[in-house]
Amino acid sequence: MMKFDFNYHKLEDAKQFDGFIGQNGRFYVVKTKGYDKDFHNLWAECYVKKFCQDYDEFFQLIGINDYIDLLVNIYGFVYYNHDSVYLRPIIQLPNHHLASKKPTSNQIESLIEIMLMNNEEPLNKEFLVNAEMFNYNELESRGCIKK
Repeated sequence: MMKFDFNYHKLEDAKQFDGFIGQNGRFYVVKTKGYDKDFHNLWAECYVKKFCQDYDEFFQLIGINDYIDLLVNIYGFVYYNHDSVYLRPIIQLPNHHLASKKPTSNQIESLIEIMLMNNEEPLNKEFLVNAEMFNYNELESRGCIKK
């Protein structure tokens, strides 16, 4: 079994990494930048099994698809990843329709700080709070982000 780092890191450490942001705004490093959802899912599975209880029922009760969805939508984490071609951010926020979880102000502030450190244009806070998931490339193509 793989050994994962479940310690949070300083935001400055997030510069070249993908990971999760806990509700307290702390960043958990999963891997170096570049899309590999399977690795995020393995990290999320190990984290959930180590630190969370009664998680099995959520897969059946509300249609959670994988451990990323579970960690984000039930336990309130923010998923921060990048596509492998352009290294543009892919961000998933808690879906408040599933479990009444919304991103905390600490998470939003951390996410914006991380995006600025990575020279990414953060979206406005209103959008981040109301969105569940966005892909930077899709938003740019729809004119939601200035080029």
